[in-house]
Amino acid sequence: MIMSLRKMLLIVLCIFMAKGEISAQQPSFAASELFEMAPPNIAVSAPLFKDTTVVTLGMKFPNSEIRYTLDGTIVTSKAKLYSEPITLTESAQLKAKVFHPNFKNSTVRKAAVIKIRHDISGASVSLYQEPHSAYLGAGSSGLVDLQKGGLAFKDNSQWMGFKTDSLTIRLDFERPLELSSLRVGCLINQGAWIFAPYRITVFSGKTKIGDFRNKKAGIGQDNREEFLKVSFPKSSYTKLIIVIHPLVEIPEWHQGASSKPWLFLDEILVN
Repeated sequence: MIMSLRKMLLIVLCIFMAKGEISAQQPSFAASELFEMAPPNIAVSAPLFKDTTVVTLGMKFPNSEIRYTLDGTIVTSKAKLYSEPITLTESAQLKAKVFHPNFKNSTVRKAAVIKIRHDISGASVSLYQEPHSAYLGAGSSGLVDLQKGGLAFKDNSQWMGFKTDSLTIRLDFERPLELSSLRVGCLINQGAWIFAPYRITVFSGKTKIGDFRNKKAGIGQDNREEFLKVSFPKSSYTKLIIVIHPLVEIPEWHQGASSKPWLFLDEILVN
């Protein structure tokens, strides 16, 4: 009796499915609406370059496509379609997303590439404060070697880590350079108590020529590398003094509130 009842229920179910009143595809459609594509992989041959650099985007998923912008604008379904490695001859702010007709778009993945106007790898670099013994980087010359540190800062030969009230760096160039700005490369990883500085001042001799205030320094931010730009009057310079001011203390919203934050630097560029 029980067996015959089960057979009857199975027959009824098959009839309803045949009529289209029960769709076996409904669960998969519901699942697809909730599934979000992973962001694309980004590989850059040289984040800091003199002539050209090549950007390769990757996502191996059937029927997916990658779209991107190079000027930092929002990536939409009408943005440029990626089909082959991108050769760049100028600085760019790359943003890329994965699109698929049946799934949610991925989050944005970003990368900055910068064309070097002046190679100052031969400059003399003097640090007035020493880095922490755990994060010595490549020494003072590592700040002008055109090598980025990446997001992984532990056991990394490029990142210099400091715990100080201020950091003074002196650059003596091999020859006079006509400049109007510089950029300081820093790391943001607030979960590891690493914050961007809130102020950078630039001096020519004893004269202050540039002053940058970072209003976002104490705000919650995603992990990333960032170049902070300081502009100053265009002129010929043989040396510059840079004074970097970390946050006085970690903001109260953070688990390390009132403690001294880390300052991580990997590169200084001039333009």
